[in-house]
Amino acid sequence: MKKVSVIICALLFVMITTDVCAAAIKPMYTGISDLSCSLSFSGGKASCIGDVTVDESYTASLTVTLQRKVDSVWKKVDSWKSSGTVWVSASGTATVPKGYQYRVVASVTVKDSTGNTVDSASITDIKTY
Repeated sequence: MKKVSVIICALLFVMITTDVCAAAIKPMYTGISDLSCSLSFSGGKASCIGDVTVDESYTASLTVTLQRKVDSVWKKVDSWKSSGTVWVSASGTATVPKGYQYRVVASVTVKDSTGNTVDSASITDIKTY
């Protein structure tokens, strides 16, 4: 009987701590259901794209920025902006030299119907060309 009690207590502990840990690491965004970006290269050009999906009661302002790492510092190459509701996408291409590390950063600011900022987030994709 003692073994059964110990096993039950151990299982309860694992279930409780798993729920607590899972809840603690979930991102909490207001209005943002998806945010993504990608970076690819072809023929001396970098193609950058960022997408965000927000609840229809919010407006998203999305900025996609291409940066090149020079001497351990990220320097802006170009950027593209878009805004709207539900699904917003911003993209562009830039001529880039080989031999560098590049990153694209998609940053979004979400506002409610009164213009108040309710959330912001960003995501990054890094590649070497």
